[in-house]
Amino acid sequence: DTRIEVKATGDVQAWAPTSRPPKPSWSIGRRLGWDAKANTYASEPLRSAHLYVLCHWRGKDPSPLTPALLELWDFYVIPTRVLNDQHSDRKTLSMSQLKRLLEVGDAIAAEYSTLKEAVDQTVFEESAAGG
Repeated sequence: DTRIEVKATGDVQAWAPTSRPPKPSWSIGRRLGWDAKANTYASEPLRSAHLYVLCHWRGKDPSPLTPALLELWDFYVIPTRVLNDQHSDRKTLSMSQLKRLLEVGDAIAAEYSTLKEAVDQTVFEESAAGG
């Protein structure tokens, strides 16, 4: 079974002032995962998903916030292997770091309509590579 971690960020946050919008970033740090079979937390922090889907909402108008408009979302699919190899100890990933991963083909950009295809492609490529 493929485990996917989904993270979201936006250009406008309801609690942030609009004069200085936040810079998009995603939390990618290692965590103590839950082991359902042992009914306990893992002993060491790790990234337990096989891949990450990073979601970026590009809405600019805080009133009203419209996160249901799918055309305002961008999606990015990244194998956990890439994060472990290139950003092992990093707790967050910035948009500029994500763009570098996209430039070298280590991540895939997608719209909502192509997100499943991007996930399937990443799963296939990771399986073929033995990941």
